[in-house]
Amino acid sequence: MRKEIDFQNNINDIEKEILDFMGKKNISLKTVSSNEFYHLLMHFYEMGQQNPSRAFHDIMPKISRQTFTNRFIIFSDFKRSRILKDFVGFSCLAIDSGTVGPNSMLNCVLLSPHKNHLKPFLYESIYGFISNHENFVHEISRIINELNQLGISITGIVNDNLPTQVNSTDHGKENSLQKKSDISFIRIALRIPCQCHVVALGVTDLKKTPFLVELNKYWAVL
Repeated sequence: MRKEIDFQNNINDIEKEILDFMGKKNISLKTVSSNEFYHLLMHFYEMGQQNPSRAFHDIMPKISRQTFTNRFIIFSDFKRSRILKDFVGFSCLAIDSGTVGPNSMLNCVLLSPHKNHLKPFLYESIYGFISNHENFVHEISRIINELNQLGISITGIVNDNLPTQVNSTDHGKENSLQKKSDISFIRIALRIPCQCHVVALGVTDLKKTPFLVELNKYWAVL
């Protein structure tokens, strides 16, 4: 009871509205405590100060879900275009195929090692991707060509040691996309093995050595 009284006395109306909104719309604590959410509230506060005589619905009229969706798509495309401009120049393409539930996909991520301020950027997720040599060659070549038209030159392709991916992207393999292409900016791309995957494979093999096998048996007894 005392805690409830203290709560009522020490919380303002804005916090009450936020907490009520959280509960009704199942908004996560991570979201409402984020810097982005705080910045949004601060922006609304500043708008109110700049427009003290205007009603809120005049500044921010309620919009339908369809209108909001359309505006979100337009805004997302704008943000995507702006991010891609930061990658103009030499960059790398990290690829990985896998499944999420019943959905198979190929994820293609842009990396820029020489621009440390840029975070990896998911360029495209290809749903329904069938993992075979022909599809890897086709899709990666297409993406490299698209990026080149945006001024982004892919000089490295990062992937794991899956045989199909290696045969498709290793510049030294006869059936690789580099050897199959007559386009110079595709032929220059070098395959870079994912170091995390390489180390993981090394550790897995190391655990199979006779010494460590015996050591594991010893620890199991202890």
